[in-house]
Amino acid sequence: MIALGISTSSGVAKVSAVQQAEANAAQHSLQGFAFNTCFEFSIEDYKAQSVELLPRLSQALAEHGLALGDLTVLAVDIGPGGFTSLRTACGVVQGLAVALDKPVVPVTSFECMATQARLDGSTPVDAAHLPCILDARLGELYVGIVDVQAQGVSLYGHAALCAWDDLDSWVTGHAHQVVPLALCDAAVVAGLTERFGALPAWVLPTAGPSAVAAAALGGLRYLHQQTSEPMACQPLYVRDKVAQTTAERQAIKHGLV
Repeated sequence: MIALGISTSSGVAKVSAVQQAEANAAQHSLQGFAFNTCFEFSIEDYKAQSVELLPRLSQALAEHGLALGDLTVLAVDIGPGGFTSLRTACGVVQGLAVALDKPVVPVTSFECMATQARLDGSTPVDAAHLPCILDARLGELYVGIVDVQAQGVSLYGHAALCAWDDLDSWVTGHAHQVVPLALCDAAVVAGLTERFGALPAWVLPTAGPSAVAAAALGGLRYLHQQTSEPMACQPLYVRDKVAQTTAERQAIKHGLV
């Protein structure tokens, strides 16, 4: 079984494929799903992602003796994240799923983030409800809670926006541990360090959403028959307003709003 994972929510297009393996020959394991990473690559140029993603994917598959038809399940990070980047990932996975007649697994950015931390060994396995925090740009944060005890990590509740000034109280109010903990991506860690001079005690620095994590979740949920139809891959937009006028951008830049 080969699972493809695509994540563009961070603004960088990340693509990976993982293959199920015997436990004694596997690089990683996620709640009983043992797997090896076939390949992973990224496309940082935002404007080139929609053009380069499919050709780069075909090239990576060919270099490993695989074809698109060899993929078993397609997983996509649906967000929250950037408006255009999410549409790119969801559109590509929907198109591939329809063309190849493959099942899909939509996963959130928070689930990908927590899964990658779990694969890295930096997530407390006893944290039933673990807050995850991602940089949302525009002076805001994406916040969500994941259940890392659930089957393969799952979002608990809903994703939301949070102001920087409200973050500390949000974490302490939503962390269900004796000592509050929250996964924070690199941009959030940098922002907290700049604001407070040192990281709050509840911060767990970790990588953001990864394509390997998306693929691993896709493979695990495929094994448990938790797949969806292509149209289920819809971007998760948290902001009501995803675009700004020139005047609004200038006002924000000069601190007028």
